[in-house]
Amino acid sequence: MKKRALFLLCVAVTATVLATGESLTIDNPENILVLGGIKLSCSAGEFTAAGTGALYGKKYLPINTAKHYRLSGEFKAAPGSAAGDYIRFGLVPSTEWSQIQPVNINIVPGTATELAADCKETDTIIKLKDASKWKGNSLTVVAFDVDPGDKMRDMPNFNISKTGAVKLEQKDGIWLLTLKQPCGRNYPAGTAVREHCAGWSLIYAGSPKLELKPEWQKIDVVIEPGEVAQANINRWWQGTQKTSFCIEAAGKGVVFRNLELKEVTE
Repeated sequence: MKKRALFLLCVAVTATVLATGESLTIDNPENILVLGGIKLSCSAGEFTAAGTGALYGKKYLPINTAKHYRLSGEFKAAPGSAAGDYIRFGLVPSTEWSQIQPVNINIVPGTATELAADCKETDTIIKLKDASKWKGNSLTVVAFDVDPGDKMRDMPNFNISKTGAVKLEQKDGIWLLTLKQPCGRNYPAGTAVREHCAGWSLIYAGSPKLELKPEWQKIDVVIEPGEVAQANINRWWQGTQKTSFCIEAAGKGVVFRNLELKEVTE
């Protein structure tokens, strides 16, 4: 998972960005990044992704989150597929320079507080002034240097710890959050922090789980305007500036064609 996240960060930095106003399509296997055990081929405009893994578009479309966008595509089971094989179809939310992960925006409400002591990147125990509303579980992430106000100007926040906590306790007037691994960040006492949490990996606006059939199935959905400060599967995540396609396949694979994302105009 760590390698995948790092790889996707590199892709977001180097991917081709299309001109504003153009639609996003895929008509060449060279424009698709293949991860996992998938073997990709193309014939007469139909792509066959045999095996289990993920496909990411290398071209990105600039997004104006105040507008409507239509996401569409056609899918069917790959040869040899079994009942229950499925895909997830959606979009990769990104800023100009990095993919937005769910932990960058998934706020746990009411958890803004401050560090009660200096934090070093090797620390597994984070000392907090008030963590009475923190969950402190396996999905917990500490977001550092946050905007504690309602405007949340730090979002998406990339100043985050590693994911997962094993214990949260109050002792001697402060709260001790024990992480699963070193936090990886250096910040002084008094730094504003907030609890974030893991969640949906991507914007699965097409489908969070489409069971494949031998015949073609068309997905055609409209993403409404606006941004949300959470890893929602059918809305733009806060800070999204560009995006590309993603297909995750489980089972023997998938055949697909006519992928498109375009602005909806009146």
